[in-house]
Amino acid sequence: MTQEATQPVPPSMRRRLAGATARLRADESFRAAWRAFAWTRIAILAVAIYAALAAGGAVERNAGGYDLPAITAPLGGFGDVVATPLARWDAVWYLSIAVDGYDGADSPRHAFFPLYPVVARGVAMLGGGGAAAV
Repeated sequence: MTQEATQPVPPSMRRRLAGATARLRADESFRAAWRAFAWTRIAILAVAIYAALAAGGAVERNAGGYDLPAITAPLGGFGDVVATPLARWDAVWYLSIAVDGYDGADSPRHAFFPLYPVVARGVAMLGGGGAAAV
């Protein structure tokens, strides 16, 4: 590690960051956008949890056929209720497209826009990883 990396943040930088943060907090349009962002994420999480709880046994029956266990393995307890539905929604589809590409013309994978799989695959290739890195 270099000497520069261990030095504390200069006071001038702290003042600039504090000023920028204060301006953002005072900006009503920023606060409104942040509230909208936070509430939509809370709503999506609530719907995901409700759907997972309402599906009950169907989730367990379908997990083997549609989920990759390495991605959506049960987290146990509260983590399973909160995080697993979010991992199961479209993550497996996007990652399978990144690894295997789109299948034949009648494949349901064609419903998914290719930007995320292309970026995921490209980042994995740049990092020297293969399919496992995706």
